[in-house]
Amino acid sequence: MSRAVAFFPGAEIVPLSGGYSGETFLVTPGGEQAVLRLYARRPGRAAVDEALLERVRGLLPVPRVLEASLAADGPDRPPFLLLEALPGDRLDLV
Repeated sequence: MSRAVAFFPGAEIVPLSGGYSGETFLVTPGGEQAVLRLYARRPGRAAVDEALLERVRGLLPVPRVLEASLAADGPDRPPFLLLEALPGDRLDLV
C-alpha cells in the first residue's frame, strides 16, 4: 500500500476487495471518497481504462475520471486513475 500513500499523504486509504490486483484503493481525503487505481503491473493499461471509461460514459453507469496520470512519475508513483466513488455491488458479486 506504500505506493497509494504517496499520492495522498494523511488521507485514509483502504484496499478494495476484488479485482485480484491489489492495486485499487478507497481514498478518503478531506472527508470525500474516491477510488485510486494504480497501474504498477501494467502501466499501459491506464490509458486504455481512461479511454474506455470516457467512451461508455452516458451509456453505462461508470465513474467519472477525476484525475489521471498516464505515465510513471518515478518508481513509487506508477500511472494512476482517480475515480469517482459510486455506490453499488462489484460486478463479480452480481
